[in-house]
Amino acid sequence: MHIAHVSIDWTPEEVVEKFLKPCGMEYLDKSFIQSHINGGVLIALQEYHLKELGCDLVGHRLMLMENIQVSISLCVCVRLHAWIVSVD
Repeated sequence: MHIAHVSIDWTPEEVVEKFLKPCGMEYLDKSFIQSHINGGVLIALQEYHLKELGCDLVGHRLMLMENIQVSISLCVCVRLHAWIVSVD
């Protein structure tokens, strides 16, 4: 599974295409779009939010939470690398 670098600029539709579908969670697409889960909101989600969004299986919630955390870490690493390169 490819985990995308989450962008806070993503629209809800981009969250579905770039995050949910690669995770195999496209069944949540309507609830994410209807709830306006954009990139900025995605990185703030907690497990109980996912349950409210219709993600009833604990395993799916934990996988999504892990992928959100990995995405945030990747984003931080990419930005840190870009900053280090710009300082050199």
